[in-house]
Amino acid sequence: YKKLIIDFCNETKHYKNKIDIPGLFLPHGLSNYKNANKKYFYVGRDTNCWGSFNELITDFENNHIEKYIKENNNWPYHVDDFLKYTNNSAGGFWTIAGKLHLKLHGINESFRINPDIEEKHKKIFSEMGYGNLNSIETKQSLERREEWNDINQTIYWDIKSKSKRFDKLKFILE
Repeated sequence: YKKLIIDFCNETKHYKNKIDIPGLFLPHGLSNYKNANKKYFYVGRDTNCWGSFNELITDFENNHIEKYIKENNNWPYHVDDFLKYTNNSAGGFWTIAGKLHLKLHGINESFRINPDIEEKHKKIFSEMGYGNLNSIETKQSLERREEWNDINQTIYWDIKSKSKRFDKLKFILE
């Protein structure tokens, strides 16, 4: 991703401090994903806040793209973070992904996903990967948080169009 991020930042750096939107979200796996026998990757639409576009550009200007990538991959990297974030809402991404992941591993128990889940289930959760179809949040997400009208929409659409290079299923498959 480093080269893609550098190219993206070169094309959008002039927007630094002119817009306040979340930064790029890159797909990744939890702590044991790379060692999983079968790799299951769950894909959502977009994040609900994620870092900061301005912080991404600052990291780029300071030649710290690796720092941005590391921070992107830091949460949730550990299962306990994932379990704390899951709110068990019927349509919540993490709830659906967690329950589906257990079912794909032959676990058909009915239970709430919570921090006190059995250790054997935590190992299974640690093998999950996740990403989004949109690396930059959608207009609808910004509207839902009532942020859409506060941003320069022309700048947003230019950044969004330049982020399309990250919105490819091939990156998840690779």
